[in-house]
Amino acid sequence: MKYGYQRAVGLLVLLASGFSSAAESTSAGGSGPRDTAIVLDASGSMWGQIDGISKMAIAQEVLSDMLEDWPVEQRLAVTVYGHRSEGDCDDIESIIDLGTVDKTRVREALSQVRPKGKTPLTAAVQQAAAGLSFTEQPATVILVSDGLENCGLDPCQIAAELEAQGVDFTAHVIGFDVGKEDTANLRCLADQTGGTYATADNASALSGALEEVVEETRTDPIRLVAVLEAGGEPLTKGVSWEVQAPDADFEGKHEVLWRSGAPQAKVDLDNGVYRIVARRGATRVPVVAEIDDTTRQIEVVLGAGDIRLQATLGEGTEVLTRRVNWRVFEPEPDFDGKYKRVASSGAAQAKFTLPAGTYRVEVNRDNTRLAVPISVVGGEQKLHVISLGAADLKAVATLGPEGRQLTRQMTWRVESVEADFDGNYERIASTGAGEPTFTLPAGQYRLVARRGEAEHNRVVELGSGERKRVVVPLEAGEIIATAHLAAGTPALKRVSWQVQQAEADFDGNYQRVMATGADEPRLTLASGSYRLVPSRGYASGAHVIEVTTGSQKRHEVIMNAGELRAGAVDAQGNPVTRGLSWAAYSVDPEQGSEQRMGATGAPTPMFTLPAGEYRIEAKTRGGRAEQNVTVAPGQQQALELTISQ
Repeated sequence: MKYGYQRAVGLLVLLASGFSSAAESTSAGGSGPRDTAIVLDASGSMWGQIDGISKMAIAQEVLSDMLEDWPVEQRLAVTVYGHRSEGDCDDIESIIDLGTVDKTRVREALSQVRPKGKTPLTAAVQQAAAGLSFTEQPATVILVSDGLENCGLDPCQIAAELEAQGVDFTAHVIGFDVGKEDTANLRCLADQTGGTYATADNASALSGALEEVVEETRTDPIRLVAVLEAGGEPLTKGVSWEVQAPDADFEGKHEVLWRSGAPQAKVDLDNGVYRIVARRGATRVPVVAEIDDTTRQIEVVLGAGDIRLQATLGEGTEVLTRRVNWRVFEPEPDFDGKYKRVASSGAAQAKFTLPAGTYRVEVNRDNTRLAVPISVVGGEQKLHVISLGAADLKAVATLGPEGRQLTRQMTWRVESVEADFDGNYERIASTGAGEPTFTLPAGQYRLVARRGEAEHNRVVELGSGERKRVVVPLEAGEIIATAHLAAGTPALKRVSWQVQQAEADFDGNYQRVMATGADEPRLTLASGSYRLVPSRGYASGAHVIEVTTGSQKRHEVIMNAGELRAGAVDAQGNPVTRGLSWAAYSVDPEQGSEQRMGATGAPTPMFTLPAGEYRIEAKTRGGRAEQNVTVAPGQQQALELTISQ
């Protein structure tokens, strides 16, 4: 398909982005239709049906119709794969060798093909290209396939090799009823060789796509080539192209007429003026060129250089291969002191194509960031190795000097060594990783390890290029706590806990260290004495413990309590659940007094109460009931009250 756009005047040299860019138009003699090979997928999936007809039958009919207008002077070959045996990646056959088309013979050969095997499409394209003597003369392969390569070859890599080795090789690809996930590798064959990628999901679409790509074999396309600098070698990787209308619209945008990801693309253009845009990395060069009947190649000079960036911790140390990020900025800040970003990369060893000039390059690894000026020379390909002047610090925590390594529930902070006026340390980095590695500029730091309520720090000195492992022993121990109604009873669920200082203050209060709602908490505590206080319902317990460095102990806290499940019925024995409220009162028989413990609106509440004497009261709007009960340690009992009106 030809793309056309006419304008009266054209330019072959354009100033863009502050540097000179040129498009050179090269002429050559014309030529007739190219030798062409059709590669047809005959793998098992071609038995799949569209509108009740197999994809193979559709392809055979469309190809047969295509032959009707095939010119006598254009030689044709046909290669088929996957049609003779199952599971065989070598099942590739040239059913029609290159030569003048015998329509009857070609149709007969196509009619005998039956889908059966695998999809060695890449090797089939290679063999078809060889049959066209693609290294000696222009050649085109048209692949019709309904799926992915499944015989191990990389279509993108092979396409690049065919493009590099061929005199003027092009692969057009028609994806026939392919899924979205299958398009990338198929498209790569076309993009890498300057061909067309089209999709078709029925007979009509397949016929149209085939007509389009066959038409391209009968014209002499214009090759688009990019070089870093005038006189340089044509670039074979990383170049993409757009052909645009030369005049911008009201918003300053140019209509895109055609685009390609092939480094050396081929395009059919009507005579006229076009805006051709070459892009490589952060370099984008638009040029205006006038096309006539003699134009065979347009060369775009990028006026750029390739730089490769590597980082090391220190001078002479090994190149870093992980956790490195790069950003490229213009060399001077704007009015607000900000630098305009030109390009960025998350690759540890980054590559950029940049217009010739000077740039500010920032390299970042964790908490180390360094900015350096770098000059890019047009046509130059240069490696820059940047020393961060930093160190890797691997932090490890242990439970005491000789205890086990702690890898879970850790928090780490890297801080300045000196505190400020208020006694606070500037935080430089932090993480919740169990065994983190920090990259830090050479210098002195305060490394703080924390687990639970235990915290310890060490001052660390780091030299440029150093990799240091630092162990921080926590002067702490671990405890596991369970709460029980009485000795020998099961551990309780739905318990809340407080860890308190073991000694009360002047007012008799115990300072809280921490709290948790875990039923069976596992706690890391700094060495010292503590008071464990579990609570459930209206009961609580207290147990004083001693935590020593490196210790791991289990503590059972006896709450000396019992449980009472209460319920109410009416005079007829029917359960009462609505409009019901309950209250529990502790009773002191000797003093003849009582104290309200608590109340609830639950229809059948569970009271957890310290051992002792109680009065349990139930009320509704029209009646009430009460009963005195004795709660014994570890006892679980049921109470049913009859509410009288």
